[in-house]
Amino acid sequence: MFHSTRVVLELGLDPAKMARKRTVRLWANADNARAVLAVLRENGLTEAQVKQTVHRHCPILAMSPAAIAMRARLLLDFGVHDIAGLIASKPGALSYRLEDHLARNFAYLQSELSINHASMMHLLSCHPHTFGSQQSTLEEKVGFWRDRLDADLALVGKLLVKYPSLLSPSPAYLHKKWAELEAVGFDPATIHAMVRAVPAVLCIGHVGRATGNVDFLTRELGVSRDDILACTAVTPVLLIKNLDSPLYHLKLRFLRDFIQVPDLQGQLLIRPTYLGYSLVGRIGPRSAFMKHRGLPLHTLQYVAYSEAAWLAWLAKVGKSTPGCGGTYGNCRDFARWT
Repeated sequence: MFHSTRVVLELGLDPAKMARKRTVRLWANADNARAVLAVLRENGLTEAQVKQTVHRHCPILAMSPAAIAMRARLLLDFGVHDIAGLIASKPGALSYRLEDHLARNFAYLQSELSINHASMMHLLSCHPHTFGSQQSTLEEKVGFWRDRLDADLALVGKLLVKYPSLLSPSPAYLHKKWAELEAVGFDPATIHAMVRAVPAVLCIGHVGRATGNVDFLTRELGVSRDDILACTAVTPVLLIKNLDSPLYHLKLRFLRDFIQVPDLQGQLLIRPTYLGYSLVGRIGPRSAFMKHRGLPLHTLQYVAYSEAAWLAWLAKVGKSTPGCGGTYGNCRDFARWT
């Protein structure tokens, strides 16, 4: 018996880095690990996909090769065409007992939520692990969305097709996220509207992120908490991103202290999604160019322009971009204009 770290090294992966990501379980028998890799290759995975699979879900090396082959065959029999792509992108799905739950859960979602077959296949390809849990757990998740959104099952089905991650979190996690939104200060009607518009508000991010983001925006923009609640109610995606991080602090400092955008707080309250754009790829170079050419900074609308709209606007005002090979989006060194 040899430590399967050797197999990981043979793939060109760094066990130390994988351990830091907390995805590593390298106690498996090396012969078993190599048998797992053989099954992956038999299912059409390229060497790059095999490496990606192990990197994303190292415990797969300790799984039964026969179980992996059987579950891959089960997915193929259900109509999944790109089994290699599914395994490479969602390797953890093979650790679920699909043989016990897939058929039952597939039939339940298709019939109870009125989802057509094509949409069900899309859901299976995107989130195969949804079908690997007990049906009672799946029913509890569906019940949460039905009750909280005051919706019929057909509407839950439509939301699920649009947002396949809807059924990924546990019921306990969903209840905690909903309770957090209430504790932050959103009234029930607002939470209802936000979650219907962006279900990911409940599905993404750890419990506490919404609180941290509201606190961050209140502190950094220097406005009342009620203003921030109103702002995020309209743009709930702000509750998903990790705003209280070095990246967003840097974006605000750049716009406020270097570019000195007039009424930055007011502009971000009107359209806080400006902060979602890349600092290096868009906010930085465009803002510095505007400042360098003496163009008005009374609105950050230029940050939201598509590349074509940005270039068309520059042509309209009689300005051009300096030396970027014809495509401003390829120019990343905005420090040259500072």
